[in-house]
Amino acid sequence: MHETPIHIAKLQRYSTEKAMANKWQLFERKPSTGKRVAIIGAGPAGLSCAHTLSREGIDVTIYEKESKGGGLMTYGIAAYKVTPEFCEEEVNYITSIGGINIKYNQN
Repeated sequence: MHETPIHIAKLQRYSTEKAMANKWQLFERKPSTGKRVAIIGAGPAGLSCAHTLSREGIDVTIYEKESKGGGLMTYGIAAYKVTPEFCEEEVNYITSIGGINIKYNQN
């Protein structure tokens, strides 16, 4: 029997858009520990790291050289695949957990 493959990227995109549209906070931030961390770059890796640290109650400042976050998702992928607006909404959704401050235009 032949079955078509599951399109993981489409499932992920659908669930991400649904969570963002409904402002579902899927994670909870623990109380602040008083610890602070600086991260260089507001691309996918920097944002993921910041979100993970923030969930543990660590305050994070991200220093980003560009005027927007998202890294290659914002600046390197064709707009017909991922729009800049979607990238900005995703950055805002990730930082909405609290404890994450992004300083843009910082070389």
